[in-house]
Amino acid sequence: MTAKAFSQTMNHDRRSALAVLIVTLVALSFGAIIKSAAENRSQHIERKGVTASVPDNWVIKEGAGTLIFVTWDPFVPGVRYSVSLESNDGGNRPLTEVAMERHIILGKVLETFRVLEETPIIRRSREGYKVTYAFVDTKVEGVPSVLKGVDYYFPAGDKIIIISLQAYEREYDESLLRFEAFLDSVSYKSGE
Repeated sequence: MTAKAFSQTMNHDRRSALAVLIVTLVALSFGAIIKSAAENRSQHIERKGVTASVPDNWVIKEGAGTLIFVTWDPFVPGVRYSVSLESNDGGNRPLTEVAMERHIILGKVLETFRVLEETPIIRRSREGYKVTYAFVDTKVEGVPSVLKGVDYYFPAGDKIIIISLQAYEREYDESLLRFEAFLDSVSYKSGE
């Protein structure tokens, strides 16, 4: 084989390798875009004046009484988001009072319920109140597991909206980061 023929073969091989690389990168990019679009699709929840957004494949269960709904990822069933509405008695009830009443009820239902932290907050220009708590799940067979939760209380006209996360302790920190988007998506319009 002559030097010229060898050079042409090498150039052809380089072009072929470059073409394969470009096609592979385009295919991977296209796949990533499709995957991202599929994962980022969301469903809009509207119940009793409360609206929220969650990923498209999540389970939504209707609530009863003051609990409006509960939602969760079917692949991570130990992490639950919920929204409740409590009466605000004409806008006169302090958020701390509503939180205290809720603590008393949870303390009666969950023997091991403990408040870890309470603090006033401002989130997206809304004044509110945040309560972090924990309890032991004694309903599951085997070794009991600790669940952590956080409730955000916001005044909403004649109601107080409570946006909650509960997760097993090992999943809590990671789920709290994802919960932030849900928290910011929840709103309430009175009169519905």
